[in-house]
Amino acid sequence: MSRALDEDAAASIKAGDSQKAYDDIVKVIDPDTDSYSFTHQLMDFELLGKGQIPPGFGFNMIVRVENSIAISKISLIQAFVVARQVFFKFKDLSSDHSHEIRNSTSIILLTDPEHLTACNARKRLIQQIRASSKPQLEEALRRELYFIDSLLTSHLNRHTKSPTLWSHRKWLLEVRQSMHIPHDVLGDFASIVMVAAERHPRNYYAWTHMRWLVESVSDGLDASTYLSMIDNVKKWCLRHPGDTSGWSFLLFCLSSKTIFEHVKSSGPKVLDL
Repeated sequence: MSRALDEDAAASIKAGDSQKAYDDIVKVIDPDTDSYSFTHQLMDFELLGKGQIPPGFGFNMIVRVENSIAISKISLIQAFVVARQVFFKFKDLSSDHSHEIRNSTSIILLTDPEHLTACNARKRLIQQIRASSKPQLEEALRRELYFIDSLLTSHLNRHTKSPTLWSHRKWLLEVRQSMHIPHDVLGDFASIVMVAAERHPRNYYAWTHMRWLVESVSDGLDASTYLSMIDNVKKWCLRHPGDTSGWSFLLFCLSSKTIFEHVKSSGPKVLDL
């Protein structure tokens, strides 16, 4: 989202109700207040400029249809002003204010995916729960991955290729690994990495994240899983012949010692690819 505002947009922001914009956006993205369960499809965000708002909607448009969420840029900027105030008011206080911190940082990251302070605050919320029961921490991690994955796969050009968000996702998976929670690497490849790579061509950060997954999260992976992944990435590359990042990942798969050790007994199948 462009950080430049024309005079009309600036006037609309000042004239609007920033608190209402904040509350309305929180309502559609917070799983604790939204009727659409976070266990369903990832949220698909789209930010609309003035020229993209449909007739009959005002500049303060916030609409959710199932998992698709459209927010006017003016509304998001209004909400960001409030979110920043809420965040810096509560960020150094006790875990009693975790809800305020989570909601405010959600809007901050929706506005600016490189806001490292907001990501670190969300990490601290996870760390505070680590002393609690394993099911409670697992639930918190699932909710956090749901939100971060939604940002990484939405129609948001800066978010799909955000090093800060991909790094945060890696940290979340490392916490899951430390708890010996199984992870669906092939599912990640199909629903997160390839989608982010579709949204932003030559997405170096998405493919680098997948390299890390292949090398680091090997529990439960067998030869058929790796072969399926190689087949999928080969098909993806053939559909996107100009995407050098995708081809680089395919080369990584074919030369990875980790993958080779798992599939060496299935050599003929590899050649069939």
